[in-house]
Amino acid sequence: YGAAFNWRRNRVGASTYVSAALRHLAQWFDGCDDDHESGVSHLAHARACLGILLDALATGNLIDDRPPAGASSELVELLTNNMEQP
Repeated sequence: YGAAFNWRRNRVGASTYVSAALRHLAQWFDGCDDDHESGVSHLAHARACLGILLDALATGNLIDDRPPAGASSELVELLTNNMEQP
């Protein structure tokens, strides 16, 4: 990811940290508790990625390189609402 605190010194792309968070969550969900490279919990890495995104957003350092908005948010709400009803 570059130098320490790079999200404060340079702008950072959202996709970099979203991808990293998803990779860490997938590894944790698949049964690997700790990152083999750092020895730190995959959940902690994922949480750090989300914190960096929030910090970069708040400080104006976020490059919003998300794809164009789609319908997934509406679809998740629709399916979630349908699943909760008896």
